[in-house]
Amino acid sequence: MIDANKENNGMCNKENDSRPLDKENDHCVKPNARNETEVEANVNSLDTIVEKVSSFFYENDEFFGDIESFTKQNSTAIDLEEIEKTGLMKVLYSELHEQYKTLLENKLEAFICENGCTVNGFYEQICIKVKVDPECNEAHFGNMILAASDFDVFMMMMEEAARDWQVVEKSNITDTTEDKKS
Repeated sequence: MIDANKENNGMCNKENDSRPLDKENDHCVKPNARNETEVEANVNSLDTIVEKVSSFFYENDEFFGDIESFTKQNSTAIDLEEIEKTGLMKVLYSELHEQYKTLLENKLEAFICENGCTVNGFYEQICIKVKVDPECNEAHFGNMILAASDFDVFMMMMEEAARDWQVVEKSNITDTTEDKKS
């Protein structure tokens, strides 16, 4: 599972990784790498994994659809009036956030693994790029992933979905009322 509580803005931590390390390139390699050619192939696949995950995160219709479906299905649980009046969040919102994070993490982890990498290898690749250039695209993308799993960002997304749902409901009520008049 993707862990957003790692050091260096949640992206860089090798303490619990027992896989062999390609010392020259500072990459973790897959445990099944048996020779230099396989190690090099693993390193090359890590070079592109961030690009692949970034494309998946920003451009994959199925991924977006799953996130959108989750927000639509759960937006009715968001009490906009209560949030506006009290500023307090229900425990239910934390539960929904955990479900959302699990969905997000499972989708990203599955994609990463399907592309021949591990989650740790993915984060290592981001860390390597960030060490060279803290303002690189990979750093911004890593921060975007962290933001996507943040509770406050989640609540902004859910509140927006709840507002959209209210507009649809009001429109449906207006349509039904007009149909009865006709």
